[in-house]
Amino acid sequence: MEPPIDSPDAQESVQFLMAGEVQMGAPYFHAHWNGRPLGDRFFGDKCTWSNDGRYFGLQEWLSLDRSQGPETQVLVVDTKNHRECVLARAKGFIIPVEFREQGVMCSAVRYPGKPEEHFVPFPPEREWKAVDLSPPARPWAERHPVAWPPVAFLLWALPWVTVGLLVLALVALIVWAAMAFVK
Repeated sequence: MEPPIDSPDAQESVQFLMAGEVQMGAPYFHAHWNGRPLGDRFFGDKCTWSNDGRYFGLQEWLSLDRSQGPETQVLVVDTKNHRECVLARAKGFIIPVEFREQGVMCSAVRYPGKPEEHFVPFPPEREWKAVDLSPPARPWAERHPVAWPPVAFLLWALPWVTVGLLVLALVALIVWAAMAFVK
């Protein structure tokens, strides 16, 4: 668990909890705002606050598929109105760098290439939506215990073991009967 990142006015905070790691790559996190999770989504570990503490920006990961390369977007949360919006999306990594009067300076690294900084204005009101503060889903194996490898193996092996034991008992019975008959 990473330490919380407080807003400049210390009224709000964002905290990252490690959710996993891309194979041979960077870790990804669940983000919590004032202790409440920002849905079942994945984020990088950087948070940028506006000077007044009203907005914070995060790098949201849209794909964890290493073969396709990273795809990320800048998510901005308005703490005053409990709403969020997506400012920019990139095939590669894009992060919010600094809040300005009407938008955010973002830095994008597209592969191959160097970082590019550009200003992204806030979208119109209709593009903002309520913040999703639902908890992250439990790990897949917990939601689907039959699919957990040891359980799946046992469910597959149990009928075969049962048949094997029945055959072994039948063979033992035949051998016992044959030995009794021979005497």
